[in-house]
Amino acid sequence: MAKYRGRIEGANRMKVAVGLDIGTTSVSCVAVAENGQQLATVTAAHDAALKSLSAGHVEQDPAELWNVAAECLSQCVGALRDPVAGIGVTGQMHSTVLLDSASQPLSPVITWQDQRASVGNPSHLHELLAELDSEQMEGTGCRLSPGFMGTTLYSLGRSNSLPAGLQSVSFVADWIVAQLTGTDPVTDRTHAASSGLYDLRADCWSESLLLHAGVNDNWLPQVRPTGEIAGNLQDGILLYGGDGHKIPVCTAIGDHQAAVLSTLSGEDTGSLLINIGTGGQVCWRAPTFLLREGLEVRSLPAEDLSQPGEFIQVGAGLCGGAEFSWLAETLERLSADLGSPVSRASIWKQLTGYTALADTGLTCEPYFFGTRPEPHRRGLLSQIDSSNLTVHGIASAVARGIADSMRELSIAEEAGPKQVCMSGNASRSIPLLRLAVEESFGLPVRVVAVKEEAATGAALLAGTAVGLWPGLSAARNSLKSGNNRETPDD
Repeated sequence: MAKYRGRIEGANRMKVAVGLDIGTTSVSCVAVAENGQQLATVTAAHDAALKSLSAGHVEQDPAELWNVAAECLSQCVGALRDPVAGIGVTGQMHSTVLLDSASQPLSPVITWQDQRASVGNPSHLHELLAELDSEQMEGTGCRLSPGFMGTTLYSLGRSNSLPAGLQSVSFVADWIVAQLTGTDPVTDRTHAASSGLYDLRADCWSESLLLHAGVNDNWLPQVRPTGEIAGNLQDGILLYGGDGHKIPVCTAIGDHQAAVLSTLSGEDTGSLLINIGTGGQVCWRAPTFLLREGLEVRSLPAEDLSQPGEFIQVGAGLCGGAEFSWLAETLERLSADLGSPVSRASIWKQLTGYTALADTGLTCEPYFFGTRPEPHRRGLLSQIDSSNLTVHGIASAVARGIADSMRELSIAEEAGPKQVCMSGNASRSIPLLRLAVEESFGLPVRVVAVKEEAATGAALLAGTAVGLWPGLSAARNSLKSGNNRETPDD
């Protein structure tokens, strides 16, 4: 159970905004008071991943995601002594949930990691892209890739795998909002554009892309402003912690954009944000919609929610914490093969304990799981000699490879970065990553102290929407006066 970390003084109780993040491997919930203090945090791993699937398929059990989300929300709210003013939701982007007429799942969640569209020769993705020209996709800000809703729906249609009774499709975070409020799923621009089917410049679903992908426009959710109130929390959702009736719940925001809201100020011109969790992303704020080779353009709500939205330029689908998980799993397997098994926990302790990069000459292209534009690309460890193949050396090479992949994409930022910020659990838990980024960029790195960035960003968005803060800048600045101070290394 989460513990309350605030303070009550007489009758002057603080209002609280709550953020819920439906992640790839875990669910997190945070409560942020109007003075910026983080009052409660609950994080729980979920066991939603399904096993023994066909090649390239990555799916999750929606019931498990919902049960863990409801439990985390209940624990977080149950730990509070102050009233909840609003709830924000975020979660893994590019996901696909197929729904019946009652907005209930007809199949597992198909996640952003799914590669079914890239299986085969020619693959369904290859067939779809062959029908399109670059101009048709320009307005989306991204290129259709494996795991995108548009690509997934096309692949399901081509393989006659769309379920009977299909009435609508949703992103997983939007479906969670619908479960919380008892309403039909809606979406926002951050999620809609992640489908590869939404034209950000025209601010509508692309008729041309829907036609080529074989997607019925009646399946698609209504697109609402980011942070708009979707409905009120249904009675009976909170397992403990009181009646949740009339607590507003906002439309969901993409997890990357939510993390940007809590970490990268609108005044941070020239600042790069590198987020390393399961995957990796590098981004910077952009005042206008501008496409650059190898980058995506994503929607971001304006600091004043009443104003038109802004944009961020993103290098997405990069290497991240999953590559270090691969290294830990590989070392565990090799030790077992040699008859002297070493536990995963011991290996992680060693990998996260290195505080300096090893100069062994090893180099690594850590694309062990492919990349978004090249799903069949694989990793490469080079410059091996007779004595440099050590755990420290391999870990350092992987970290440098991840950092270099970020730098290569950020070169497109014309003015050049003046500051590099890092966020994400892997950024904080693996010192080699920060050291490698500093070495690759030649700049000092500021690791943001705000933890559970996406959930915190969702809370700030919800609090701003219901009037706890006058704008997102004020919401973000309140964190600095609360209990979340930024440090160079923490």
